[in-house]
Amino acid sequence: QGYPYAMFRSGLYMEKGVLGEAKPEEAFAWYTKAAEADDNDAIFALGRCYKEGIGTAEDWDKALEWFGKGAEKEESRCLTELGLAYENGNGVEENPQKAVEWYEKAVANEIPMAMLRMGEYYLYDYDSLNESEKAFAYFKKAAEYEWYSEGLGICYEMGIGVEENETEAFKYYTLA
Repeated sequence: QGYPYAMFRSGLYMEKGVLGEAKPEEAFAWYTKAAEADDNDAIFALGRCYKEGIGTAEDWDKALEWFGKGAEKEESRCLTELGLAYENGNGVEENPQKAVEWYEKAVANEIPMAMLRMGEYYLYDYDSLNESEKAFAYFKKAAEYEWYSEGLGICYEMGIGVEENETEAFKYYTLA
Protein backbone atom coordinates (compact mmCIF):
# COMPACT_ATOMS: atom_id res chain seq x y z
CA GLN A 1 0.00 0.00 0.00
CA GLY A 2 3.00 2.28 -0.32
CA TYR A 3 3.85 2.62 3.37
CA PRO A 4 7.54 3.74 3.40
CA TYR A 5 8.50 2.23 6.75
CA ALA A 6 7.12 -1.15 5.69
CA MET A 7 9.20 -0.89 2.51
CA PHE A 8 12.29 -0.15 4.61
CA ARG A 9 11.61 -3.11 6.93
CA SER A 10 11.11 -5.38 3.92
CA GLY A 11 14.52 -4.29 2.68
CA LEU A 12 16.07 -4.92 6.07
CA TYR A 13 14.58 -8.43 6.22
CA MET A 14 15.89 -9.14 2.71
CA GLU A 15 19.36 -7.81 3.53
CA LYS A 16 19.66 -9.79 6.76
CA GLY A 17 18.09 -12.97 5.38
CA VAL A 18 15.52 -13.07 8.18
CA LEU A 19 13.26 -15.37 6.18
CA GLY A 20 16.03 -17.49 4.72
CA GLU A 21 18.78 -16.54 2.31
CA ALA A 22 19.94 -12.91 2.23
CA LYS A 23 18.87 -11.11 -0.93
CA PRO A 24 20.90 -7.89 -1.13
CA GLU A 25 19.60 -6.85 -4.56
CA GLU A 26 16.00 -7.08 -3.37
CA ALA A 27 16.93 -5.23 -0.19
CA PHE A 28 18.46 -2.46 -2.29
CA ALA A 29 15.27 -2.21 -4.37
CA TRP A 30 13.10 -1.90 -1.25
CA TYR A 31 15.45 0.64 0.35
CA THR A 32 15.33 2.68 -2.86
CA LYS A 33 11.52 2.75 -2.90
CA ALA A 34 11.35 3.71 0.78
CA ALA A 35 14.08 6.35 0.46
CA GLU A 36 12.35 7.91 -2.53
CA ALA A 37 9.22 8.05 -0.33
CA ASP A 38 11.30 10.03 2.22
CA ASP A 39 11.77 7.39 4.95
CA ASN A 40 14.77 8.41 7.13
CA ASP A 41 15.83 4.85 7.95
CA ALA A 42 15.78 3.97 4.26
CA ILE A 43 17.72 7.09 3.28
CA PHE A 44 20.51 6.00 5.64
CA ALA A 45 20.27 2.37 4.49
CA LEU A 46 20.47 3.37 0.84
CA GLY A 47 23.55 5.49 1.52
CA ARG A 48 25.06 2.52 3.33
CA CYS A 49 24.29 0.24 0.37
CA TYR A 50 26.17 2.55 -1.97
CA LYS A 51 29.01 2.94 0.55
CA GLU A 52 29.45 -0.80 1.10
CA GLY A 53 28.26 -2.17 -2.24
CA ILE A 54 25.21 -3.97 -0.82
CA GLY A 55 22.93 -5.05 -3.67
CA THR A 56 24.57 -2.52 -5.98
CA ALA A 57 28.01 -1.36 -7.04
CA GLU A 58 29.97 0.64 -4.49
CA ASP A 59 29.57 4.31 -5.37
CA TRP A 60 30.82 6.99 -2.99
CA ASP A 61 29.18 9.83 -4.94
CA LYS A 62 25.73 8.26 -4.54
CA ALA A 63 26.43 7.28 -0.93
CA LEU A 64 27.30 10.87 -0.07
CA GLU A 65 24.28 12.13 -1.99
CA TRP A 66 21.95 9.99 0.14
CA PHE A 67 23.81 10.74 3.37
CA GLY A 68 23.50 14.43 2.44
CA LYS A 69 19.73 14.06 1.98
CA GLY A 70 19.52 12.46 5.40
CA ALA A 71 21.72 15.15 6.94
CA GLU A 72 19.35 17.82 5.62
CA LYS A 73 16.69 16.13 7.75
CA GLU A 74 19.07 15.92 10.77
CA GLU A 75 19.25 12.12 10.42
CA SER A 76 22.02 11.48 12.93
CA ARG A 77 23.51 8.38 11.31
CA CYS A 78 23.85 10.29 8.05
CA LEU A 79 25.50 13.19 9.88
CA THR A 80 27.99 10.74 11.37
CA GLU A 81 28.69 9.12 7.99
CA LEU A 82 29.45 12.53 6.47
CA GLY A 83 31.85 13.22 9.33
CA LEU A 84 33.58 9.90 8.70
CA ALA A 85 33.80 10.63 4.97
CA TYR A 86 35.54 13.97 5.57
CA GLU A 87 37.76 12.52 8.28
CA ASN A 88 38.98 9.67 6.09
CA GLY A 89 38.74 11.29 2.65
CA ASN A 90 36.15 8.79 1.38
CA GLY A 91 34.49 10.22 -1.71
CA VAL A 92 35.55 13.75 -0.72
CA GLU A 93 38.82 15.49 -0.02
CA GLU A 94 39.95 14.85 3.55
CA ASN A 95 38.98 17.83 5.69
CA PRO A 96 39.17 17.57 9.51
CA GLN A 97 37.28 20.85 10.02
CA LYS A 98 34.31 19.66 7.97
CA ALA A 99 34.44 16.31 9.75
CA VAL A 100 34.18 18.13 13.07
CA GLU A 101 31.18 20.16 11.84
CA TRP A 102 29.32 16.98 10.91
CA TYR A 103 30.32 15.21 14.11
CA GLU A 104 29.14 18.14 16.23
CA LYS A 105 25.73 17.94 14.56
CA ALA A 106 25.64 14.19 15.24
CA VAL A 107 26.69 14.76 18.88
CA ALA A 108 23.77 17.18 19.22
CA ASN A 109 21.59 14.28 18.11
CA GLU A 110 23.06 12.01 20.80
CA ILE A 111 25.15 9.72 18.57
CA PRO A 112 27.82 7.96 20.67
CA MET A 113 30.15 7.18 17.75
CA ALA A 114 30.34 10.90 16.96
CA MET A 115 31.06 11.60 20.64
CA LEU A 116 34.03 9.22 20.50
CA ARG A 117 35.31 10.80 17.29
CA MET A 118 35.08 14.30 18.79
CA GLY A 119 36.89 13.10 21.91
CA GLU A 120 39.67 11.70 19.74
CA TYR A 121 39.81 14.94 17.75
CA TYR A 122 40.59 16.92 20.89
CA LEU A 123 42.65 14.28 22.70
CA TYR A 124 45.01 13.68 19.81
CA ASP A 125 44.97 17.39 18.87
CA TYR A 126 44.48 16.83 15.14
CA ASP A 127 44.39 20.57 14.39
CA SER A 128 46.99 21.68 16.96
CA LEU A 129 44.40 23.55 19.01
CA ASN A 130 45.90 22.53 22.38
CA GLU A 131 42.41 21.91 23.79
CA SER A 132 42.83 18.29 24.83
CA GLU A 133 40.89 18.89 28.05
CA LYS A 134 37.69 19.08 25.94
CA ALA A 135 38.11 15.39 25.06
CA PHE A 136 37.00 14.14 28.47
CA ALA A 137 33.42 15.46 28.20
CA TYR A 138 32.91 13.74 24.84
CA PHE A 139 34.31 10.42 26.03
CA LYS A 140 32.30 10.58 29.25
CA LYS A 141 29.07 11.29 27.33
CA ALA A 142 29.73 8.33 25.01
CA ALA A 143 30.30 6.14 28.08
CA GLU A 144 26.80 7.03 29.27
CA TYR A 145 25.62 5.12 26.19
CA GLU A 146 28.11 2.31 26.94
CA TRP A 147 30.39 3.27 24.05
CA TYR A 148 34.05 3.18 25.00
CA SER A 149 37.48 3.77 23.52
CA GLU A 150 40.89 4.06 25.09
CA GLY A 151 40.32 7.82 25.29
CA LEU A 152 38.52 7.87 28.62
CA GLY A 153 41.24 5.72 30.15
CA ILE A 154 43.91 8.08 28.82
CA CYS A 155 42.07 11.10 30.23
CA TYR A 156 41.91 9.52 33.69
CA GLU A 157 45.48 8.23 33.53
CA MET A 158 46.98 11.55 32.43
CA GLY A 159 44.56 13.92 34.16
CA ILE A 160 43.26 15.38 30.90
CA GLY A 161 40.07 17.29 31.63
CA VAL A 162 39.66 15.38 34.90
CA GLU A 163 41.70 14.64 38.00
CA GLU A 164 44.16 11.76 37.58
CA ASN A 165 42.71 8.47 38.77
CA GLU A 166 44.46 5.21 37.94
CA THR A 167 41.56 3.09 39.17
CA GLU A 168 39.14 4.82 36.80
CA ALA A 169 41.73 4.66 34.01
CA PHE A 170 42.02 0.89 34.44
CA LYS A 171 38.23 0.54 34.54
CA TYR A 172 37.77 2.38 31.24
CA TYR A 173 40.70 0.68 29.53
CA THR A 174 39.11 -2.62 30.50
CA LEU A 175 35.70 -1.55 29.19
CA ALA A 176 37.25 -0.38 25.94
